[in-house]
Amino acid sequence: MIRASVLAVAVSAATLVAAAPAEAAGPCPSGYFCISEADTFSDGYHWAKFRYGADNLSQFLGGSLNDNVRSFINRTNKHWCLYEHAYYEGDVVGVLPNDSGDYFRPTWVSSLKAC
Repeated sequence: MIRASVLAVAVSAATLVAAAPAEAAGPCPSGYFCISEADTFSDGYHWAKFRYGADNLSQFLGGSLNDNVRSFINRTNKHWCLYEHAYYEGDVVGVLPNDSGDYFRPTWVSSLKAC
């Protein structure tokens, strides 16, 4: 069952994004926020785990995740913010605790942190 639980917040408007529960977390360990460049979170694709965030995704996995986040899993009890630009600038998408999303759009994420 898909539930609306990711809140996309832009400078001028708010948009609701559908996401699925983080029950099938795959390789993402408890206590981490994980992102992947695959449309569905999978062991077979580049993915990264974060406990505190990253101010510039171009510094991870050879830059392949920068502006290319297509799925996420939040295995924390915190809200996370995904930012359009490095160093927490630009539009932001908020992710609820213990949530996940496949086929995530927009893909433009360049920095992220618990917020």
